[in-house]
Amino acid sequence: MGIDSPLSIKLNLSVMKNMLQKSTGLMVLSLIILFSISCEGPEGPTGPQGERGEAGAQGPPGPAAETTFAIFNFQTQQEGWFLDGEEGEEGFSVVYPASVPLINAEVTANGAVLAFAELFSGNGLGFWTPLPFSLNTGEDFSSHIGYFYSQHSTSNSNNFLLFTYDTDNLLPVFAGAEFRVRVVILYGEAGSRMNFDELKGISYEELEKILEAL
Repeated sequence: MGIDSPLSIKLNLSVMKNMLQKSTGLMVLSLIILFSISCEGPEGPTGPQGERGEAGAQGPPGPAAETTFAIFNFQTQQEGWFLDGEEGEEGFSVVYPASVPLINAEVTANGAVLAFAELFSGNGLGFWTPLPFSLNTGEDFSSHIGYFYSQHSTSNSNNFLLFTYDTDNLLPVFAGAEFRVRVVILYGEAGSRMNFDELKGISYEELEKILEAL
């Protein structure tokens, strides 16, 4: 006989109470007590575990993770550029730090940041050039401009960094240039259907069509 549950113990006590109320003598009470003790033997071994039931049907898949975006614009200033390294030495570049508070932990973990620069806007012409960008000057060197980004915080407020360098390690063509920059911040949870790698290098016009469909 296994260990009784609280409910069965309660029922046994109720039965015993009724039997005691109907008893008229000490002999009957003693017999009842002896009888109840003799019924309880040592606990037997645990029986084998039953077979596991069949798994239930799988529920329908949840909705796809949403992807949202934000756009942040700023203008470079000539005095905002800083030399990084020594001119003429390997790795020499010029950098422009900027603060983009919209880049948060969600972006750095599951999203992406795309950047465009209005590098050629003379004579009323202007278009957004996707970064990174390389320019073959026709000389014996080429010019490059790109960007890095990280999560914005109080200790890392300048979390967006433009950088430019020329392959001859001299002062870059774009150093000190003043132009507009457009930063597109894409927020996306893991499993989002948007492939961020495929967005790199596309024109801003193409990106606009994708953003409008979100």
